[in-house]
Amino acid sequence: MESQHAVIWTKEDQQETLRQVAELCKKAASLNLNIALDGSSFVLKSDEQTLPSGIVSAAGSLDEGLILVNFELYRGPNEARVSSDAFFRHLSNMGDRIRLVKPKEVKPGQSSLWVELKVQASPLSITRAEALMVELSNLKQLAVLLQRQLPAALSDAELIKLYSPVAEVLEPVHPWTDHKNREDMALIEWAEEISELLSGSINVAVAAPHQICLEAALALISGTLLGHGRSLGNLITPGINARGLMEISRKAPGTVMVEAVKINLGTNPYELANEMRSLMTSLSKRNTPVVFTGRYDELQAIFHGGQGAIVDPIVPALRRVPEIRLDILTRFAVMSAGSRIGGIPEAALEELIAESNKSLNSIPEEGRARIIPALAMRNVAMWASGKKPCSENMAAFVIKTAAISETLCGLSARPKTIRNAEVQERFTRVLTNPELLTFFKDHLLAQDHALYQLCQRLEMECLTRPLHQPLRYCAQSPPGTGKSQSAVLLARILDIPYVNIDAASMSDHHTATSQLLGSGRGIVGSHQSGRLEQAAKHHTGVVLEISDLDHAVPSVRASLADLFLQVLDTGEAQSSVGAMFSCANVILVFTMNLPGGMDEKLHKGIGFYYNQSRSNMKRRVSEEIKSMLSGAFLSRVGTPIVFDPLDGKALALIVERAVEEAAISAATRLKLSISKVIIESGTGEMVLKSLDANLISFGARALLEHGRNLAAQAVLRWMRGNGRSKLKKLAITADHQGELIVKE
Repeated sequence: MESQHAVIWTKEDQQETLRQVAELCKKAASLNLNIALDGSSFVLKSDEQTLPSGIVSAAGSLDEGLILVNFELYRGPNEARVSSDAFFRHLSNMGDRIRLVKPKEVKPGQSSLWVELKVQASPLSITRAEALMVELSNLKQLAVLLQRQLPAALSDAELIKLYSPVAEVLEPVHPWTDHKNREDMALIEWAEEISELLSGSINVAVAAPHQICLEAALALISGTLLGHGRSLGNLITPGINARGLMEISRKAPGTVMVEAVKINLGTNPYELANEMRSLMTSLSKRNTPVVFTGRYDELQAIFHGGQGAIVDPIVPALRRVPEIRLDILTRFAVMSAGSRIGGIPEAALEELIAESNKSLNSIPEEGRARIIPALAMRNVAMWASGKKPCSENMAAFVIKTAAISETLCGLSARPKTIRNAEVQERFTRVLTNPELLTFFKDHLLAQDHALYQLCQRLEMECLTRPLHQPLRYCAQSPPGTGKSQSAVLLARILDIPYVNIDAASMSDHHTATSQLLGSGRGIVGSHQSGRLEQAAKHHTGVVLEISDLDHAVPSVRASLADLFLQVLDTGEAQSSVGAMFSCANVILVFTMNLPGGMDEKLHKGIGFYYNQSRSNMKRRVSEEIKSMLSGAFLSRVGTPIVFDPLDGKALALIVERAVEEAAISAATRLKLSISKVIIESGTGEMVLKSLDANLISFGARALLEHGRNLAAQAVLRWMRGNGRSKLKKLAITADHQGELIVKE
């Protein structure tokens, strides 16, 4: 203990005491001593570039009868962590004369820890010298404790500085210089061989089954290259083409390493061999060889060359990573994870490695390499947060991680896409309105029974059909009875588009598929959606009529039946490029006749037993559709709605309506001031009497065409004979020959 008596010592005595203290510090710290010429201060430091173990440096000076000695106990990265419990426990044993002081300046990114010891500037007795040596020994012990917390990191400030000009595209691969990996000389020899190949300007492909094996191998290669004055830089961009790789390899301060999955040639597959060989040759000639990495199959996908390619074993040279022991991989993984948080102290590093290796024993050996990186990151993160590693928790994590089996490349369990809420609201509001039947009857004559069934079907469809399926109905009858017109009218009252797909116009099933689902990739126009997809994706809903299935060639009929079988059942269709789309907003209308004149034969049975004959007719129609398409199709589209053949009275009314509309249209286009046309009673019947029976058998469509023709001729004759009369109203009748006459 220092004497508490106030004694004034001479300057020479104080300088002698400072020299004694400096010698004791030199003995305790094993550092080089430099005493100032005036004897008032001294400095202790190491001449070596590496920091010494124990006290790092010291400096003492005289200050008003005291000798103040500052000791640097620690110097390291700012991010380094020190166990507070161990530090303060040792610091509390130092005594009252030792205190923490403000650190002196060190290099950027580094921090230091300094303490100050006060010694009375009076000559040291043997007792005082021994007590001072105990304190110095304790300081050295504290310094050693702190330095054990120094990170055993892979980072290298000089290497980072070297790559700073290209930091946006390249990062240095830090060497793995930990001495324990020297136990496996096969790895070192393998890394030396890679270095020799690169020095010969030979591109190298490094293959390994697991990413952690690749990372460890590349760290070894980096260490070997640094020993020869070179470095290895990892490409960090997500993708690169041949031109970009050439440019980066030219600017890189060392050898470029790129993962095979990042190479994007964007070339014709038939030209792959030529482009890859050209790239390899260019890199070698410019003495900028590249290290390509990945699993063997990933590398093979890029460098296989294709059919007819020339094989050269050094373009690039394939080198498989030798088998690396799991304990070595674990050490590397923990150190790599630690480098991301500033490093891990040696004591903590050994504990983390031991516990990690122990926990890996809970799963089969073949699955351990895949788990090691995740386990190392998790354990280091826990250590950094202040939690002590626990082998039981580690083992549980390993088991859970190894048991994960679900990937994103399997089937997708997803909910069905349902009908848009606004579309469903529109369907419900319009199709359940009692006025719908009146609307149909006003526009379609002599089909009251079919229209009543149609309205019932539409009510059932919009109220009960699952929301992921399209609404649907099938209409059958002889030509020209209003089947297609019902679909047109349905779209009109719903105020949504009407689309017709004519099955009879498709020459083969390839044409049918491309029209409905689009063309496959590589075919002209394949970027455009098919008609079914365009209609299905319309935001308001669509009435889509598939007409004349009976007239389609058998291959088209079978193809369409199969396609719409899927659509009706699942509510989805698959485009030619494989994408699925929903048809929930569509109303599908299938209209057809029966082939071979079967329509006329079936409808001849309607007589006095009206209901029974109609029921029998529907059954026979269903049987014919079933044989023509399939029972599965019929069961999904529902019982056909049979439109009746038009009788004479209905046909006469159709003719009169056609004449009236055509006359008004003709007068308007001729710029006549006619606002109303009156069709006299019996006009339609007179026209029908003059027609051939074969024409009438074609139904309303042929009669509409004939009525428009008669009306146009009648209006023209009247205009030519009367000039541009200012009459506002015309009356039209028919003579005995069926010609129309315009009366004023």
